[in-house]
Formats: sequence, C-alpha cells, structure tokens
Amino acid sequence: MRQRERNRWAKQANELIESLGAKPVDEWYPWRLETKAGKLSLRVEAHGKSQLDGLGIVFTRFDSPPDAKAVVDCNPHSGKWNHHYFKELTGPRALENLKLLLENIV
Repeated sequence: MRQRERNRWAKQANELIESLGAKPVDEWYPWRLETKAGKLSLRVEAHGKSQLDGLGIVFTRFDSPPDAKAVVDCNPHSGKWNHHYFKELTGPRALENLKLLLENIV
C-alpha cells in the first residue's frame, strides 16, 4: 500500500468525522463529537512507511467512560475506543466501517 493511499484515507476519514458534526479543537485529539455515549474526542492517523501495511488508526476517547461503556464496548477506565484499519481493508471499506460505527452513536 502506498503512502498516498494512506494519506487520502486519512483525509477522507477526517472529512467524514466533520460531516457527522464534529467540531475542531486545538488539542491532541483535533475533533470533538457529541454522541449518545457522551463527548467523543477523535484523531485520525495514517500509517507511515515503517508501520504495518495498513491504512491507519482512528484514536478516540470518551469524556465519561462509565456513560460510554453503557453504549459502546470502550475501555471502562480510560474511555478509549480506538479503531485500527489494517491491510485487510481497502480505503472505501474502512471508511464505510468508520461511518457505520459513528452513525450508530451520533
């Protein structure tokens, strides 16, 4: 997989997150999204050349882990709900997966 494809996927993932109503914030997680499970912070990273041959990762963390745990299968202590997109998924399939995950909680 070429870096250009990874970067294109990351750009499209960020556009998807914004289209679902996420607001930009100036933090390590550059997006904040209001969900049924509470406030969700998100960050998209494309894999680099030295990483696994996949697209990338969507790092997420809920502000209130106990509230989020009642809605999704996140870490009950940290609120992390990360999604890894490895080489088994193409860009369009990975975007569709991310879209379904997020639409279910928005």
